[in-house]
Parts: sequence; structure tokens; C-alpha cells
Amino acid sequence: MSDTILIRGFTASDPTLSTLPNGVPVVNFRLASTPRWQDATGTWKEGTTNWYTVKAYRRLAQNIATSIEKGQPLVVSGRQRISRWNREDGTQGTTVEVDALGIGHDLNYGTSTFARTVEKRTVNEGSMQGVPQQDATQQGTPHSGAPSQEAPQYTQQYAPAQNGASEGGGVQSDEPPF
Repeated sequence: MSDTILIRGFTASDPTLSTLPNGVPVVNFRLASTPRWQDATGTWKEGTTNWYTVKAYRRLAQNIATSIEKGQPLVVSGRQRISRWNREDGTQGTTVEVDALGIGHDLNYGTSTFARTVEKRTVNEGSMQGVPQQDATQQGTPHSGAPSQEAPQYTQQYAPAQNGASEGGGVQSDEPPF
């Protein structure tokens, strides 16, 4: 069972990017979420602020580190983990952590732009094994910048296998098919 949650809030700290001992990038930051509403008289009211420690790994961690800053409005989805611990004075503390699965700017507060990150990979299926994959901006485009008349060559890395099985013993990727 998994506790997946969606949180709207503001970043309370700048994301800190580090690397785990096994080389996996990880980012941490604090997120504050305060419910606000209008009462019957039209006066805005605020509830209690909830504080979250948000963690993300791999490519998501790298993209967060270059895209998110303290004070920005975010929408975060992820798995919730609650930890209880004891302070030195004997009182109990609670930490709510979210292992982020997706993060984006909350467009209720402003605009945002998007730039796709491209990760070079090799294809592990069929006869394409070991052939480097090109990103869409490099396929069929000569160095002069002029468009090529040749049709781009696509790899079969994301082609769906029959009956859910992978052909050639390749590993299925959880990366999006673009």
C-alpha cells in the first residue's frame, strides 16, 4: 500500500542537491502549505501551516535543483512518510517527508516555461544494442543548421512489446516515450 498525496504550497528553502554514496542525485527542500479561505463576510482566514520535507531522486532531483527557488508556489505529488522521534528534552517530534514523484509550478500564481532535458542512452533491444540514441534536435540535421530532407531515424527503445514482454531481453524503461 502506498500513501500518495498532492500538496499545494510555497518553497520555504532553496533546494539542496547532493549525491548518495551509490552516485544517485538527491534533492531536499522544505515546503509550507497554509489553507486559506473566505468566511461568510468575505474576510480571508488562514489555517495552521503544515510543513513538509520534500525529497526527490535522479533526474527529477537535478531538474528541481535548476528550476525551483525559495518562495515559489508549487504543486507536489508523491509518497508520504511520517516519522516520529524523541527530542533530548523527552518531548516527541513528528516529521512529514514526501518522496516526490512529480513537481510543478502552481500556475494560479504566475506563468512558467518548460524546457525538456535530454539524457543520452543506448538502446538495449534487438539489433540496435549499443547504438547511441540521438535527441530529436540532432536527428537528420546537418551541422550547418539547415533542415535535412531525410526522414529521421527512430529507435525502438520505447516500442511496446507484444503481450507485455520485452523483445531481445531488453529492460523496459519507465521513461516517457518522447
